[in-house]
Amino acid sequence: MIQGVRINSCGLSDCPPSWSWDTGAAGFPDFDLWTVLRGKGSLRDPQKRYEVSEGCCFLLGPGIRYVGSHSPQNPLLVINVHFSFQADASACLMDPGATVFRRISNLPFFIDLLNRILISYNRGSRETAQLWLEAALLEFWGQTREDAALRHGSWNRIVEEICSVVHLRFADPPTLDELARKYGYSPDYLGRMFKAVMNMNFSQYVINSRLSQARLLLQTTQLSVEEIAEQLGYYDACHFVKQFKKHVGQTPHSYKKSG
Repeated sequence: MIQGVRINSCGLSDCPPSWSWDTGAAGFPDFDLWTVLRGKGSLRDPQKRYEVSEGCCFLLGPGIRYVGSHSPQNPLLVINVHFSFQADASACLMDPGATVFRRISNLPFFIDLLNRILISYNRGSRETAQLWLEAALLEFWGQTREDAALRHGSWNRIVEEICSVVHLRFADPPTLDELARKYGYSPDYLGRMFKAVMNMNFSQYVINSRLSQARLLLQTTQLSVEEIAEQLGYYDACHFVKQFKKHVGQTPHSYKKSG
């Protein structure tokens, strides 16, 4: 959970063709969430040089010298949000003096979060802007790391589609064989890539999703345990009860009473 941020400034920078950037040896006094919306260029800190393009996002740390440049034929368009952590929340998120890079998988969603920060901040709703920044930082930290993003490419989108199918078909969840035929991969390869993106295997995700829906139905409906088991596609109520207790820690009946 990311809490306790204070925005110091924010804006949209449409860099002119002659743009170059050097923060100087002292660097920034605060953090900068720096997101590229368009263009190509490079950004360098004392340890590494990064090639930047649409969808690249950096959390630039204080006290670090950054040097940047871009292609005059393809200039950068960047949203930047300068902020400070209230108290010492930064210590649990990143090493002091570090630069963190992520490639944003769902850029339209992330841009929407950033635009909400700018709009709220510019109309004087600073607390609302800070809440949107916290959401953007959660999305930022939730991205796969640079090396994984480069390896997996479009797999984030494919896995999101697979998860959506699972959510729509609790009673008849898709199998890896079925999904593999749809996307043109072997079941084994599709399963490995799903696990690489989600940090859990496909069957476990199906179980978690069905049990999450079961908890919702137990809390919000008058359906019996047997009816819920049938609605979620379990072949019998006993199997449902056993799986629910194993993963949730109590029986469906106990869970319903405690809610």
